[in-house]
Amino acid sequence: MAIWDGLNAQANSTMGRVGSMMEINRLNSVIANEERNISNYYYEIGKQYVTRHPQDYDAEYAQLIAAIREIETRIDGYLRQILALKGVQLCPQCGAEVPINAAYCNHCGYKMPEYIPAGMIKCTNCGQLVREGTRFCTRCGTPITAQPVEQGQPADQGQPVEPVQPVQPVQPVQPLHPVQPVQPVQPDNFTQPVEPGGPAAEPQEQPQAGVCPHCGAQVTPDMLFCVECGAKLQ
Repeated sequence: MAIWDGLNAQANSTMGRVGSMMEINRLNSVIANEERNISNYYYEIGKQYVTRHPQDYDAEYAQLIAAIREIETRIDGYLRQILALKGVQLCPQCGAEVPINAAYCNHCGYKMPEYIPAGMIKCTNCGQLVREGTRFCTRCGTPITAQPVEQGQPADQGQPVEPVQPVQPVQPVQPLHPVQPVQPVQPDNFTQPVEPGGPAAEPQEQPQAGVCPHCGAQVTPDMLFCVECGAKLQ
């Protein structure tokens, strides 16, 4: 009996230690979650403060706010590079991606502003696009003046801006499985062989490309508005 009593006491002690460890882990998890909540509240306090005091913030926060705005400027530049690589611009009305040569947004019909590529400016006399820093227009010879700051973009206050660090190239991802070759697609309207003495098979009609009923520009089924005249398609 003494042996069994000893074994039972040892088992109870082990179970007690296991239960204590599980409770400790649970409490540590609760503490970590509460600390994340505190960090989120601190983040919201700081964000609301900067939003409500964009210019009249306390001097002791000037360095931190300047660092945040510098990062936001770099992010904005990266986003512009992405849009340029995709060949699109954002609609000022609805925020949809619109081809850079579109006159109207194909989502809301908003008249798109003229797209000027980065590093280029427009001659005020003839409209020719010339590179920034050019003193005279290459078409009409008009002196090129500095372009006004776009609405919503902060003017340069004369503070030196550090150059943007180049983005490190992304390493190509190796495929996990070999890519199977794509099988050639058989055309749907191929000509059936004609049996001797039988009637010839009639070729199937090809679907015509969609066109705008107002200006005749080519459109796609996903467009709600014509990109050339802004007319509503659906």
